[in-house]
Amino acid sequence: MLVAGAAALLAQEPAPTRPLSFEVASVRPVVWTAGHYRRVEDQSRVEYRQISLLTLIRRAYPDDFDVLGPPWIRQGFYDVVAKMPAGATKDDIPGMLQRMLKERFHFVTHQESRMTKVYDLVVEKGGPKLQPCQVGDEPAQPHAGSQDNPPATGVCPSNHARTFDETTMSVTASTMTELARDLRTGTAWPVLDKTGLQGNFNIAFECEQDLGKTTVGLPSMASALDKFGLKLEATREPLEYVVIDSADRVPTEN
Repeated sequence: MLVAGAAALLAQEPAPTRPLSFEVASVRPVVWTAGHYRRVEDQSRVEYRQISLLTLIRRAYPDDFDVLGPPWIRQGFYDVVAKMPAGATKDDIPGMLQRMLKERFHFVTHQESRMTKVYDLVVEKGGPKLQPCQVGDEPAQPHAGSQDNPPATGVCPSNHARTFDETTMSVTASTMTELARDLRTGTAWPVLDKTGLQGNFNIAFECEQDLGKTTVGLPSMASALDKFGLKLEATREPLEYVVIDSADRVPTEN
């Protein structure tokens, strides 16, 4: 009877709720300047410097969503600095970003599923050629992987993708999910992680924003991925879209 009574009491207690919003958040438009990209996510804060609104939206909806919205979401850049509430983890960041977008940009959205062209990120027949890395308290600096700023041995790079112009891009990533998300920046179709690979890896490269072309001396995207034993396969799959019905280009004041 005591056991049954205790079970009934536990069943009546509400499940613990996760933090719904940042304690405080600063969001301000900025003019893009070379070399000032920064991304930090830890238990105390998130900090995104010169992040495009499109990239911010994709971080808020990370689970195989793509985004449909006005062209300006690709062109506007922002500095976002927010304090994490007590007990929050990185898993809570997408939900808190969604709320921030609604409150500060007055986002009105809906979700819908569409059959669409996608790239599946898969492992080549010869297997992956990936170097494991360790996630430290402070990630390696953005743009690690270039000749001028190689990543430290064994340390995971910061996750970012940056297009330099209409044809070239750089990528640093430490998981397959993040790599797929970053590759989307330079491809015509969404990229889905179908590698089945878990863990953290040191991935950093510069390439053309095209699977096959090489016009400025950088490897094609296909060649860059081949060095890691990975490739993109074109297919069609149902994909969930976040459709932006309306939003403000300038966020409300901090």
